Amino acid sequence: MGDVEAEPGPGRAPADLGPEVSPVTLAGVPIGVADLEPIPVAPWMDEQTRLEARLTTVEQDLERLRQRHAVVAADLDTLVAGEPWIQAEAERVADPSALEAVEAQAERLQSLEGRLTRLEAAQRTRAAATAPPFKLVAIDWWNGEPYATLRSQGRYTRIQEGESISGWALERIDATRREAAFRQADRVVRLTAQGG
Repeated sequence: MGDVEAEPGPGRAPADLGPEVSPVTLAGVPIGVADLEPIPVAPWMDEQTRLEARLTTVEQDLERLRQRHAVVAADLDTLVAGEPWIQAEAERVADPSALEAVEAQAERLQSLEGRLTRLEAAQRTRAAATAPPFKLVAIDWWNGEPYATLRSQGRYTRIQEGESISGWALERIDATRREAAFRQADRVVRLTAQGG
């Protein structure tokens, strides 16, 4: 076969068109074929490849679900055939003392739950009464020294380590964690600055 000259088409760069193409001018500047970007060939192929991969994944997931469904259906058939609930009911009716023991345990659990609720409420009340009467708003620096900025009853106060307010002594300031430790008698409470 002889040499055949290819027709310009998709996938062929404009430079292959030969000398017949004349340059175009844009704003007085001539633009030749070599200045043009090549046109991408079949961009839908990448999308098609991606969609085919996604379809394969979905089909694999569907097959796994079908297999799982078959296992669950087989397990259900086994349970229905065995009818374990009938056996459990027969055992319950045959031994009324076991039912009485379970009911007694349920009553005891309800009693303990009520007691636990009352104890938790009392503990929260005690903790609230011993909490400092102020909130830590920020850790500020003045003259190179850290200060804790506190808010109590709408008023703001700044104190340093070693100073006290409302019976609470500022023991330590941790500026990196935005925390301050306050001591009252034998209790130490750590507060974190609330501001953003």
